[in-house]
Amino acid sequence: MKEKLLGWGTLICLAVLTCLLLVHALAIFPGVSAIRWFFVTSALVLGRLDAPAWVQAVGSISAIVGAAWIAGWQASTSRRDAERRERRANTSKLLAIVLIFRRADLVVENAWRALQGNATTWRIAADQVDLVQQALRALPVFEIPSATVVFEVQRADRDLIYISRILQSKIDDVPRAKVIGRGLFTRVQARLRVAVHVCAAEMDKATVKELKLSALQKDDQASTGLDD
Repeated sequence: MKEKLLGWGTLICLAVLTCLLLVHALAIFPGVSAIRWFFVTSALVLGRLDAPAWVQAVGSISAIVGAAWIAGWQASTSRRDAERRERRANTSKLLAIVLIFRRADLVVENAWRALQGNATTWRIAADQVDLVQQALRALPVFEIPSATVVFEVQRADRDLIYISRILQSKIDDVPRAKVIGRGLFTRVQARLRVAVHVCAAEMDKATVKELKLSALQKDDQASTGLDD
């Protein structure tokens, strides 16, 4: 993403300085007598009113207040931009996790169907489960923006471990005392779909925050007369 090199506050300061330099240049330039007359007249009036002291005081206070306002406004804008970038990054992470959960759901369904087949289908299903597990374990847990999503990732990994063991026992022709029914696979798929809904809820929260932030920025632009 391309970022702005100059903020609005910096542009305002540059514009003010440019205007001041331009006015002073025109006042000095021989051909512009009106502006020069304005400066001379103002100096005479202010001199008679003994104004330099309070003019300097007002000017200093105005400069301090203006600088503080611009600095605060820039800091607020920068903070909101950083928050927006973070929310967008978190949304991208959650979307990637959703895709893995959906893939896991499909793999579990394929695993159940494979159990009704032969050794070849068992091995293919086991490889698919292993690939999804690798994807889950490759996720940077500490960068996932929600503890609830972290729990769902870990639970999905545990469920897939159990599915993998069932397939491996079929491949190794290990007799099982307990017959595995469809119910186990259905429960795992249900948990994976809950995990998808959890991620979707987190993304909805980020969207609401984004809309609120956009509204705040529009209010700021309306109050300062600036447009993006």
